[in-house]
Amino acid sequence: MYQIAKPLFFRTETPMHVGSGNDLGHIDLPIQREKHTDFPMVQSSSLKGAFRAHLEQSVSTPEDKIGVHLTFGYDGDGVKGDVKTFFEKRDYQDFSGALAFTDARLLLFPVKSYKGVFALVTCPMVIDKFYKELSAVCQYDKSITEKFAGKWNITDDKVVVAMPDFLGIDDKVILEEYAFIIDEDVKNKASLFNFGTELSNFLGNQILDRLVIVSDDVFRDFTKLSTEVITRTKIQNDTGTVQSGALFTEEYLPAESYMYSLIAASRVFQKSKKNDKDTEYDNRQAKFPKSEKGNAIKSAEDVLGFFEKHLKPIAQIGGSSTLGKGIVKLFKKELKNGDK
Repeated sequence: MYQIAKPLFFRTETPMHVGSGNDLGHIDLPIQREKHTDFPMVQSSSLKGAFRAHLEQSVSTPEDKIGVHLTFGYDGDGVKGDVKTFFEKRDYQDFSGALAFTDARLLLFPVKSYKGVFALVTCPMVIDKFYKELSAVCQYDKSITEKFAGKWNITDDKVVVAMPDFLGIDDKVILEEYAFIIDEDVKNKASLFNFGTELSNFLGNQILDRLVIVSDDVFRDFTKLSTEVITRTKIQNDTGTVQSGALFTEEYLPAESYMYSLIAASRVFQKSKKNDKDTEYDNRQAKFPKSEKGNAIKSAEDVLGFFEKHLKPIAQIGGSSTLGKGIVKLFKKELKNGDK
């Protein structure tokens, strides 16, 4: 169904809350997590809705507004003018969107460090999953991929650090209140350096100084115990005091977290031209938004190009937007010629 795909990375500039609803635990409004790992994530439905709203606010011309509907699927609420006329043509309102999003997975998680302020922590399970997913859509150096796949052996009391001088104190790294011994295995350190260098190519910035790999179990514990939990309440306007029963806690993925998602595209789902006398399709084509190549958007490449063209570097994902939460920095990966 989908012909091409690209990775999209983002970094949380402010704490982000993409909720999973009410919970019976000690946090009233927790964030979304993977069922089998408990790692934080953002479900694809939440991600797609956020990016649709992002593009709807980014475009201004009727043609580009039509492009948003063609890309994400038609939504008639609030549609008017030329856009409404375009989609009121017979049998042209019921079609699927041409973009698909995978769940956004956590790649790097910020943890307070005794030296260097904070570290960017990941684990072998996350790295292995990262390379497997990207290898499905991109061409990468197979030798680097093989170095990571299933060859990490990190115990719970050790960490692998790319730049020990930045985070290390003697032979240890202190994260939160826990002291970890720096693994001196040369192969592990070289592999981590390669991973950090590759990651910098995606993200366009240098993260090697803060990069740390811990065991899978330790990473899970950090992502469960080191998120931000904020207590919120409601103040009564007439008395200036707390309203009874309005106290609740809300969980946030902290700022400086890095996540990634895969975005797949298909051709635009459109009604085919029946015969030479059928001019209805031709009239619609005249109003189709244009790709960067100047032709009407139809192919999967055009769809992905339209999405990237109108994707601003800063977006908002999740709730509490009026509190400045969920501001993210987007990183679009440009693939090499021949990548699929």
